[in-house]
Amino acid sequence: MITFDSSFWDSIMNMFSYDFIFGEHHASPCGMLVLCSLFLFSKKKEIKEEAVRTGSRGKHLYITSGVVLIAAAVFMPAELDFLILKLAFVLTGAFALVYDRAAKIPLVILMIYTAATTFPIIIANYAETGYAKTAVVPVKAIAWIMGLPLGVNDQLLNMLTLTGDSITVMVTAACAGPTTMGVFLGLFALMHLDMPLPLKRAVCIFAFGVAGTWLQSLIRILIILGMGYNFGEEALWTAHFWTIYILFPVWYLVFAFVYFKQVGRKSLAKPT
Repeated sequence: MITFDSSFWDSIMNMFSYDFIFGEHHASPCGMLVLCSLFLFSKKKEIKEEAVRTGSRGKHLYITSGVVLIAAAVFMPAELDFLILKLAFVLTGAFALVYDRAAKIPLVILMIYTAATTFPIIIANYAETGYAKTAVVPVKAIAWIMGLPLGVNDQLLNMLTLTGDSITVMVTAACAGPTTMGVFLGLFALMHLDMPLPLKRAVCIFAFGVAGTWLQSLIRILIILGMGYNFGEEALWTAHFWTIYILFPVWYLVFAFVYFKQVGRKSLAKPT
């Protein structure tokens, strides 16, 4: 049920606090929200033009979409992870009811935001073990090559540090990076929406992005294990906290640069 009471808004404000965003590792969905909001703002001219355009073509489709979004918000879980999504569904649905065709771009952006933020939730609920092992299996092999004394029991990793202490950690699906993968999916969708590439090139750059994002998760786990092996458990958890905020922003910038280069090649290939 939708209840926009004081507790709802208190929860929303709490979601933008430093402790929630960084202390509880919610920077990725917040970053996705900022990206989608900026993209929506950049399209305000097109949205305004559609809002004042006359005609009824497709009007009923958008009105129906608005009703469906508001109805979906009513039945959405009341958990903290869904509060922003619930509010976005209601606002976009109401916009579609009032401005019908002008809601086209907001609806597409909402779909992108929804896919990006719910991807890790879906993985956690339906593919926890399998997704975790996409990191455990290669990490085990690479650790052996690097000479790290790593014992692996399903998702549990155990090793002796240089000082002889034993450290045991569990690699969950979250460690394998579904949240950062969700951000990549959203980033790619927004970039392709604004600057589309030919299908073949888009598929190649998408595959490159998926592989690169997955690789960053492996590198992160290996850095964390390396810090633990060399400097102890406290260093391991310090690396666990900070690596995600260093590796992935740099990787997303690299991917954006590669994408822009591909867009530039497309522009040069056009006949004059």
